Amino acid sequence: MITALQHFISKKGKFVFILLLLLVVVSFVLYLSQGSSVFDLMSDGGREKKEFFGYNWNDPDQRRFLSVTTRAAGAMGVMSSPGREDISKAGTAYMEGLQQQIQAAFRANPEEVDRDAMQRMFEYMQAWPNFAPDFQAREIARSGSYDGDFLDAAIESRVALGFQADEWDFLSPQVNHPAVNAEFLNFLSRLDPSLQSEANRSSVFSMVGSRFGMSANELESVLYAAFRDNQIDRIYQTRGFALAGEINALSHENAFAWDGDVAVLSATALPLKNLSLGQVKLSKLPSAGDSLSVSYGTKKYNFVFSKSAADTNGSTVKVVLGKTINKSALALINALNQKDLGILAVEKKGNMISLELENGTLGKSSPLIKSDAKSMEFREILSDKLLAYFEDNRELDVFAEEPRTFATAMVFENQSFLTPPTPADEARLRSYFERNRLDFLSGEDSSVKGDGNNSVPQDVKFEDVAEQVREKVAAQDTNDAKREASRLAQESALDFLDNLNTFADQIKRKFPDFSALRNSDELERFLSSSEAKQRKVSFSDSEMGVQSMVLGLERRASEQRTNREPLEEVSSLDEVRFFTRSVRKSRNGQVVFLLDRKTDRRPAAFKNLPFSTLCREYLRHLKADAFAKKIESIKKRLIESDKADNKDLKIHQFSKKNSGTAQAYFDAKQRNSRSKVQKLEQDKAELKEEESAKKASLDRQIKSLNSGIEELNQERSTVISFLEGAGALPVDGKWAEVERNENEVIFGKLRDIYSLRGKATEADEAVAMQRNLELSRGMLSRDQILRELVSSSLEE
Repeated sequence: MITALQHFISKKGKFVFILLLLLVVVSFVLYLSQGSSVFDLMSDGGREKKEFFGYNWNDPDQRRFLSVTTRAAGAMGVMSSPGREDISKAGTAYMEGLQQQIQAAFRANPEEVDRDAMQRMFEYMQAWPNFAPDFQAREIARSGSYDGDFLDAAIESRVALGFQADEWDFLSPQVNHPAVNAEFLNFLSRLDPSLQSEANRSSVFSMVGSRFGMSANELESVLYAAFRDNQIDRIYQTRGFALAGEINALSHENAFAWDGDVAVLSATALPLKNLSLGQVKLSKLPSAGDSLSVSYGTKKYNFVFSKSAADTNGSTVKVVLGKTINKSALALINALNQKDLGILAVEKKGNMISLELENGTLGKSSPLIKSDAKSMEFREILSDKLLAYFEDNRELDVFAEEPRTFATAMVFENQSFLTPPTPADEARLRSYFERNRLDFLSGEDSSVKGDGNNSVPQDVKFEDVAEQVREKVAAQDTNDAKREASRLAQESALDFLDNLNTFADQIKRKFPDFSALRNSDELERFLSSSEAKQRKVSFSDSEMGVQSMVLGLERRASEQRTNREPLEEVSSLDEVRFFTRSVRKSRNGQVVFLLDRKTDRRPAAFKNLPFSTLCREYLRHLKADAFAKKIESIKKRLIESDKADNKDLKIHQFSKKNSGTAQAYFDAKQRNSRSKVQKLEQDKAELKEEESAKKASLDRQIKSLNSGIEELNQERSTVISFLEGAGALPVDGKWAEVERNENEVIFGKLRDIYSLRGKATEADEAVAMQRNLELSRGMLSRDQILRELVSSSLEE
C-alpha cells in the first residue's frame, strides 16, 4: 500500500502530500489486511448509496463504525436482541463452545478442575433453553462467541430501534436531567453492580474502550445509545396480551394420560440392494483362451480361461476351465470376486452370471466389460435405467451444473523481475569473513564461543573457508534479489491496476455491453502490453478451494478470520466492477483478476454427469420407492387385522403415560442404567492387570448397558413425540399413521384414557404464568415489527 501511495504522490504532485498523509493515518491499518491496492485511496464510483435509517449501508466506514460500537457494547453485556432464529443459531454455537472448553480443561489438567465451578457450569448449560431470548443475546454478546450473521442481525435491530428513538425524540443525548441520568445509572448497575461507583465506571470504560479503539467517554456515549434502544425495545416487548382464562387451560394441559402402543419402521431396516450392472451368459463351454475384459476405475483385468491353473501375469487372470458350463461359470465368478473390482459376481441359472455394483465403491466412469469370445456374451442393463431416471428427474439440483466464473489471472511473476546477482569480488568476501569470523569456526572450536574469556580463535584463515564464504554471500545476494523482484512485481501490478482503471473509464462508452468490451481488440492489446502473463481460470463455488491452491493464492488476514476463500472476491465481480480492486499475493508473484464471463445454474447433459452421481440418485429413488411400498403393506395389515407382527417394526408400549410422566419414567430408567455403568467402571478400575478375564466380563456388561441406554433414548424420543400429540387422536384401539418422513414412519394407537387430578394453581403462580405468556407473545410481536422495519428499509 505504501508503494501505491508513493506512486500516487509522484503522479499528482507534492501539494497533495499533507492531505494524503492525513488519509493514510486514518485508513492505513484498516486497509492493510485487505491487500495492496491503489483504489484504497479513491472512492468507488460503482458503489451506490443505500439508505438505511440514516446510514449508507454500502459505505464500509459506516458499517465498520456500527460493527465496532456494537461489539464494544456487547462486551459490556448490552446488545439489541436480534430475531429468535439468529439467537437460537448463535446459542447452539455458544453451547458447543462451552462444551469444548470443558472437554479441553479435563484433557489438560483433570486434577486441577474446580468441581464446584464445573457443576455450576453444567447447571447453567442445562438451564440455557429456559432463559429469555434477550438474556441469551446478552450472554452471547458478553462472551464474544458469535459469527458475522449474528452481529449483522444485531446491528440491524440496533439501527432500527435507534431510528425509532430519534423519530420519537426519546431521551435525546442532549437532555441532561437528574432523573434520566439516574435511570441510565440503574441500567448500568443492572449490567454490573460495581458500575454504581464512578471510579469503577471510569476504570472499566477505559479498559473495555481501549480494546475497541475508543475512549471511556466514547464508550459511555455508545452505552447511552444502547440504553435508549433498550427502552424502545421494552415498549415493543410489553405489547403481549393473554386472557386470564388461558392460564386455567394451560394448567390442565397434562391432565390426561393414555395406554397405547407405538410402532416405528425405519428405512435403515430395509436391506439396501446393489445395482445390477448386467449379465454374462455362457452359451457353451468356453475354450482355452476365451477371455472377459473388465475395466472399472483404475483397475483393469483380463480374465482368460485356461486348461490348468497358472500364475497371473499383472492384469491377466487365469480362470481354470470346468468340465461343464456351470463349473466354468463358477470359476469365473470366484476369479471376479477375488480381485476386489467394486463389482460383485453372483450366480444365477448356472450358465448366467449377474454383475452387481458395490454401493460403497462407485466410480466416476461406468465399467467397461466386453468379450470377443463366441462362448460368452455380456448384456448391460443399467445404463438405460439411469437414462430413463435422469430424463424424468433432470430438474433435480444434483443433476445441475453449478454456476461458473470464468476469469483471466494477470500474473506478475517475481521471476520476470529477478536480476541474477553478480558474483562477489574477493574484497567483499574478505570483508564478510572478517565481520562473521565466528560463523566459520570448526566443530572442535565452537566451544570457545562460550568459554567466558571473550577470546576469539585466530587460527581460522580466509583461504581455508573461502568457498563457504562465497556460498553464504551468494545466498544472501540471491535472497536480496528475490525480495527486490517481489517488490518490483508488486509495483508493476499496482501500476497496471492504476492504468486499467483509467483505461476502462475511457473505453466503456465505446461499447454497447460488457461482452463487447471484454472481447474488444483495444482491451486485449492493453492487457498484452503489460508485463504480466495471462492465465485463464474457471471455477464453481465448490471448486474455489482447490483452484486457489492451484494458483497458489494466499489468504489475507480478514479471510483467515472469517474462513473465506480468496476466489470469493473474483466470484463477486460483475459487468460494472469487472476487475479486482487490489493486488493478490500468490506463490509465484502478484495477481490481478479480470472477469471474462459467468454461467448460470443449468441442467447438465447426461453424458457429462459422473456415473457415481447417477447411481447414487437412482439408488436413493429405489430405496424411497421400496420404503413407500413397505409402509403401505404394513399399514394395510395394521388397519385390517390389527397385527403388528412385521419383523422390521419396533413396538413400544406405554401405560398411564402422558409426555410429562413418560419423561420422568425414562429419566429414572436412564439414571439407573448410568449408575450401573459407573459402578462397573469403578469395579473395573480396581482390578489388577492379571485379572484380564474379569475385566473382559465387565467390558461386556458395560457394552450391553450402553447399548440398552441408546435403545432407551430412541424409545424415549418416539414415545414422548407421540404422546405430545395424543390429544388429537381417537381412543379406539385402532392403529393410525402418525408421522412419516424419508427416514422413518410412526404408527400409533390409544387403548384407554385417564383423567389425572391436577393441583390448583396458586394465585401468585397464575400471575407469573400470565406475565410470562404475555412477554413471550410480546417478543414475537417485537421480532415481527423489527423484521418488517428492516426489510422495508433495505428494499427501498
